[in-house]
Order: sequence, then C-alpha cells, then structure tokens
Amino acid sequence: MRTTSLLRFELPRTFRWAVLALGVAVPACSDSSSQTGMPGPGVVTPDDGTGTPAAPGPSESGMDPPVNPMDPPLGSMPFDPPAEVQGTETPVPATYWPLGVEQGVVDPEENLRAVITFPLRNQAELESRIAAMYNPASPQFRRYMTVAEFMASYAPAQDNVDATAAWLTSKGFKVALTARNRLLLYYTGTVGQWNAAFGVTLHHMKRSPTTVRDWSYAPITPVDVPQPLVGKIKRLLMPDVEVPSDKLPPETAPVLTTPPSGVSTKLVPSQIASAYGINELYAKGYKGAGMTIGIIGATTFRVSDAQSMWQTFGINRKTPTVVEPMEPMYTRGLETALDVQLAGAIAPEAEVIFYGGPNTSDTTLIYTFNEAIAANQAQVLSDSFAHAEASSPAPVARAYNEAAMMAAALGITIVSASGDSNQVDMPSNSPYVTAVGGTNVELNADGSWKHEQSWEYGGCGRSKVFAQPLWQKGAYAKANGQRTVADVGVVVGPSWVKFLGNWTYADGTSGSTPVFGALLLLVDQARKAQGKPPVGFINSLIYQHAATRGAFRDIVDQGIGGCATLVGYDLATGIGSPKAAELAVAIP
Repeated sequence: MRTTSLLRFELPRTFRWAVLALGVAVPACSDSSSQTGMPGPGVVTPDDGTGTPAAPGPSESGMDPPVNPMDPPLGSMPFDPPAEVQGTETPVPATYWPLGVEQGVVDPEENLRAVITFPLRNQAELESRIAAMYNPASPQFRRYMTVAEFMASYAPAQDNVDATAAWLTSKGFKVALTARNRLLLYYTGTVGQWNAAFGVTLHHMKRSPTTVRDWSYAPITPVDVPQPLVGKIKRLLMPDVEVPSDKLPPETAPVLTTPPSGVSTKLVPSQIASAYGINELYAKGYKGAGMTIGIIGATTFRVSDAQSMWQTFGINRKTPTVVEPMEPMYTRGLETALDVQLAGAIAPEAEVIFYGGPNTSDTTLIYTFNEAIAANQAQVLSDSFAHAEASSPAPVARAYNEAAMMAAALGITIVSASGDSNQVDMPSNSPYVTAVGGTNVELNADGSWKHEQSWEYGGCGRSKVFAQPLWQKGAYAKANGQRTVADVGVVVGPSWVKFLGNWTYADGTSGSTPVFGALLLLVDQARKAQGKPPVGFINSLIYQHAATRGAFRDIVDQGIGGCATLVGYDLATGIGSPKAAELAVAIP
C-alpha cells in the first residue's frame, strides 16, 4: 500500500514512499516514472503560503535511477584520474556529463551561474597530517588544525584567486562570491559571455536518459582551460541555470501538537533513540547541550512544522538557525524538513544550523557544502542531498573531496546519505565522508533493538572516481582498488515528519543520515565531558580500531533486494549499525 499524498516534485533527492510495517520491508519501485499519478522519491513542494500542498506536477527529484535497473550494483568502471597541466585539470572532457543527453544549443542571452575551484597547497602533506591525526599510535593523534593554520599552510593561494577574478571580470562576468577558504569562486554571466570566454558553445544537457533532475549546461566538445588560468585554477565546473527570482512566502502557520493518525505504524524519535542505545546517553545527561550539528542542503523548512513535530513527541527545543551562503532560498522542501526534524529530535538540546542553498544544482550544493565546512561552527555536518556518481561529473566529486579534507583537518565529522538506488552517490563517495547506508529495524515490545536487515534500495557499490583508501584495505574482497560504500547502516524509517502543516512520512538514507549525525554529536558531547576532542573524521577508526568497530552491530540479514550482506563489512550496511553508548566509550 502506498501513500496518497499530493506532494509535488520540485528539486531534491530521495525518499521511499510506502507504508511499511515496523521492521518489515515492502517492495516499492525505484523509478518514479512507473508509478503513474504517484509521487516518487525526493519530493519538494513549493510553499504557496496556504499550507496546502500543490497539485501533482512534473517530477524533478534529485534521484538519478540507474539507466538499466538490472545492471549489477557493484558497477565496473575503474578509477580514472583526470588529465592535468601545471596542476589544472584540462581539457574538460566532452563527456563531462558521463550519461548526458544533448538537448540543443542554449540561447546566448540566457543567464548562468558557475563555480571555479582552486588547488589546495601542499596537498600531499595535508593528507599525511590528516592520517596522523586519526592514527591512535601517532604523536599527532587528534591534534586538529585551527582554521588559521589551515589557511596559512593549505588553502589556495590568494594571488591565484585574485588573478582568476580579474580575468573573469575582464570577460564580462560578475564575481559574485569567493569561498571563505578560497577553494571556490562563484561567478555569474550570460551564455554568450561564457561561449566567447571559453571558445565553445553551451548546449542544454539532460544529465542522464532517466534523470528527473533539472537540466544543466555543457558543451559537446572538450574545453581547454584558457592559458591565463592554467596553473592558477584546479578545475572549471560547467555552469547551471540561473536561480529564479521567486520569493519565499511568509510563514504564518501555528504550532500544532495533534499526533498523526495511526502514529504507531511509523517510527517516532523515541523509538530510534531506544533502538541505537541513545537513551543511555540521554540518561547520563548527554542530549546535545553546548554542541552544534549542521544540516547541509537546499530549499528551506517551516519553523512551525519543525516545532510541531518536536512538541508533538515531547521535545522542547530551540529553533534552528538558518544560514544562506548564496542566493536566498525560494521554496520549502520535504528533504530539508526531514533532515532538520530528525537531527533536532535525536539531539534535542543541541544547536542546529541549516546551511541552505536556493536549488539542487551542482553549483549550489558544492558551494554550500564547502561554506558549511569553512564556517567551522558545527562538530558534525549532515548532508542528505546526494546525486548518483554514475551520472554526475567526476570533477564535482573531486571538489567535494577537497572540501571534506578541510573538515577532517579541523576535526569535523561529515556524514552523507549513500543514496536510495543501489548505486554510489556523491558526496558520500569521498573517502573523507562517512557514507550512511540504510536498514530496516524491528523492535522488542519494550522498544529495544530486536533485529535489523539491509534496506533493499540503499546506495552501495564501488566508486569510479576514488581509489581505495588505506583504511579500507582488506575490508571487501571485490573492491578492485576502489573506494566502496556504504560505511555504516542506520534505519531508514519510515519516520513521521510534519510538512506544510500536514503529517506525512518518509524513509530512505535521507532519514538514516541525520540520525547517525546526531548520534555522533551526542558521542562528542560525552567526550567533551571527559576533556576529549570531537571524534572528527571517523572512517579510519571504524574500519581499523577493534573496539570502535565492536561498537557496531554486524548486519548479516539481507532485505528483499539490493547489495548483498556478508559477515563483516558489506556494501549494503558497511560495518553495521551503531550502539551509541558503547561507541562513546570505545572511540579513542
């Protein structure tokens, strides 16, 4: 049985809409186009101010289904480093969108927005220092950098950023923003200006034959980075369409605490907390006070929805802070509502900061992701706005990875959804990001954990962009020298969420990720009480530190499909699901 919500697609990514008996997986189609008249994963509904979801419309979900759903989820594409000249990735290949479908030449008068990335200085040294920071046997263990130290030794050179900005301005572009860590420069202009500056013709590009995301722009021939930029920039990312001038409707809805009908048929926060031993941390006073979790995404949320959800389930907490690193957000999204509500519920006394961009273009998401890290305000960052690696540009994945290096250097944990379509997603493919896979959980009568199995749609597989990190060596026999995901597994739901004044529910690794992020934040609080620094980058420890790995349940039972489960590490659930109280003790 499926829901009959009238929620309309707009921009972000994946949810699975089906009524699930608690702990029992029910089949659902991963391709929304086959569910005529039904909303598919990743819906966002424009808020017209009335509190009534709009009528169903065209799908623009962030999910990119596999071109052939019967393809094995392991994939077969090898790690392939890019061509470089003086440290600059050039030429940009004609296959920038690896599965892109050309849709015609773009009108030169159209506006665009784009990002250029810059090279880290001393990157090999940076990676070596990060490895030492997370090696318990090293004298540098947990000696995290300050932002000032990172900027002085590893951030891109200011001269290169200035020279690039001057060149762009000379070609008629507007330099709109420079990232605070200088890794990115955001500029705007017209398609005609871009064509003239880079010597190519931009085309409308459908990201893949099956995508339901917005189209992008790209040439159908290779792009040589102009000589004045070679040796100064790291890479040229292809532009996206301009942001609409729509305004966000004012929020006027009241906070309502009437529980949803059939509340016991879906998960509520207290059940999740019980399943993963989070209640044991609560009992010791660790509910997030003095800690901060950041939620990264696009489109915003209603405060009244968040407070309604929290107060309905007995949670009285502070309203999140909203930070907009780019243009203002102009719509409200279910993805954001779920992420904020679950994170705020699991860490009820923590500060929640939502870093929100105006849409789910690569331009928006990479810039917002980077700025959330460089702000250095949160101990944990959670990102559920994932895109399929197979149909996404590898240069964008590499840009995510470089930003994530800064997070590791500063002692910030980044968790990201592994995806909901049995393939690898980004940014969770980055070795410096923890990929959160999905499970289904069955509870005992007292609410404690009883049984757990893999979720049939969870993102999993071998990365075609990143080589296997040292800490993952030997974890998976068929890795073929490639980074594999997921790293861990957490329940996908279905969880209750309040959206535009209405109770609904959603599941997917979008739900798993803020839960795991909030759990780690409580672990950080427990460590702080003992005078210990935050956990930071956790991947190497969960694979290689026996006690830390022992604080995860090995999930050996497989759901009705997806990647196989194994004894020990598997692609479906990584090393397993967390036991919060044990994890707080085990991590060195």
